[in-house]
Amino acid sequence: MRSKRWEPPLCWSFNLKPSKSIASKATLSASMRDSMKPTRYLEESSHYLHISETSLKRIKKQPPPVVDPPDRTIKVERTVKPMDIEILCKNKDDSFTPALLRLFKDSFQCIDPTSGRCLQPEYAWNYDFIDCVVMRARHEHMDIRFHPPRDRFRLMSSYLQVITNELVLRAPKDKVKVVFEPGVRTFAYKDPRISMQPTVSRATATTGFVRNDARQKTSDLLSAGADAQLRKDLDETDNCIDEISDALSIMNDQALTARSEIIRQTEQLDRVNNRVDDANARIRQQNRRMEDIMRD
Repeated sequence: MRSKRWEPPLCWSFNLKPSKSIASKATLSASMRDSMKPTRYLEESSHYLHISETSLKRIKKQPPPVVDPPDRTIKVERTVKPMDIEILCKNKDDSFTPALLRLFKDSFQCIDPTSGRCLQPEYAWNYDFIDCVVMRARHEHMDIRFHPPRDRFRLMSSYLQVITNELVLRAPKDKVKVVFEPGVRTFAYKDPRISMQPTVSRATATTGFVRNDARQKTSDLLSAGADAQLRKDLDETDNCIDEISDALSIMNDQALTARSEIIRQTEQLDRVNNRVDDANARIRQQNRRMEDIMRD
């Protein structure tokens, strides 16, 4: 015999007849609680949906918040090394001292190449102290003149164009005047491309007789029990090599100075040749005109 399929009742019905047993009362309470669960869940869900709809309407009425995008710029600090230019510092007694003109971002100094310090305490200036830069009539001489009461700074160098260009570019805009004395050949400046020229080529060019560390003696490399006469001979050899190195360095500087002078005079001769060619062309033209006149 097939059993009937169970179907849920259309409504919940409870037997509310009083019962004398406690077990029947407990069962009745549990059944009532279970029957109220769907109704309670429906009420809570409707209340939640009502709150959600109200919140959505309130959010739609409010303008969207303006959020500034975060700054994700990566800043890299670039350290710029100072620029060194070889010069001869002219002293008050008109003697010269080899030095380096070290150009920083906001100031410049006259540096001793050996110690790395200023030659004089007053040889440090800011760019806004400069009044003008004067190209002297003497070969490769320059005066840097400052606002009073500072004294002028005199120097000699084969890199006058580079020095002038750097001082003009690093100083406040249009504050440094450049003056060329009569007879001095003018040159271009205020161009960043000029700064690409090497300015310490002489320091890096060795003659072949220069020791890597002149302060270290060759005799110091010997053992403690070496002969004293051998040490003395090595020290004398070191002194002779140092003297030869100094002489060769002076000759090298003189050769470079002569080279720059030859280049300057060659350029001047080229200009003279161009003028002579123009004059010859004009003379030939005048001769042709005179011949035409004589034929007529």
